[in-house]
Amino acid sequence: MSKFGEKIRRATRREAAPMGFAALKEQRAPTMLVLALVDAKARKEALAEAANGADAAAVRAGHLEAGLEGLKALREAAPELPCGLWVRAAGREGVRQAWQAGADFIIYGDEETDAGVFLEEGVGQVLAVAPGATDAYLRMVEASPVEAVLVEGWEGPLTVRHSFELQRIGMLTRRPMVVPPGGDLDETQLQVLRDLGVAVVAVEAAAGATARLRELIQGLPARRRREDRAEPLLPQVAVAADEDEDDEGLP
Repeated sequence: MSKFGEKIRRATRREAAPMGFAALKEQRAPTMLVLALVDAKARKEALAEAANGADAAAVRAGHLEAGLEGLKALREAAPELPCGLWVRAAGREGVRQAWQAGADFIIYGDEETDAGVFLEEGVGQVLAVAPGATDAYLRMVEASPVEAVLVEGWEGPLTVRHSFELQRIGMLTRRPMVVPPGGDLDETQLQVLRDLGVAVVAVEAAAGATARLRELIQGLPARRRREDRAEPLLPQVAVAADEDEDDEGLP
């Protein structure tokens, strides 16, 4: 598992809240992550901003090879963060080169990416999924080695329809979700996204943007434990036994 994937796993894990004096001293771990995005030709200021409040950072480029130089600069600016690439297409050799260049993870689309990338185990993989993908497609994602899915084309505000679509994607892929930058998210929307299974919120690494998003996430209330949630009561339908089967073997 990549360092990015391990951070996602820790953020989405439900843990009992600490009690006593430990609760006063221990800072609560964030329940969502901030992914800072930078352009492949970003300046040093943008690269430095990516490290301010972010949990991970990624260089956005059309093709993987185009982002390798930006990845090198990003790793130098934020050596403590898991750094990766967000590309439209990739091949197995390109993913191998990214790993050798220090990439911890790679986000890619499915239309132009060679399926051979699934054979590379060194780099964490995040698949970009389009809203409206069929149920059958999403179930295939569950069987793949990707660590998370990025929901492409998602933009705020978060409506009921949006929430149902995100829930469908999360339920069928059984993967934590990443949402790209889109609209101004407030605490309420972030809390709803988190409860729908969104583990990572991406943000453009502009001045103060990552720090502001981190502050909002840090202020979210703790997740409700499963037993505290209201479970729907579904009607139970008794299935009557087939009289013909019950009479089998009787004189």
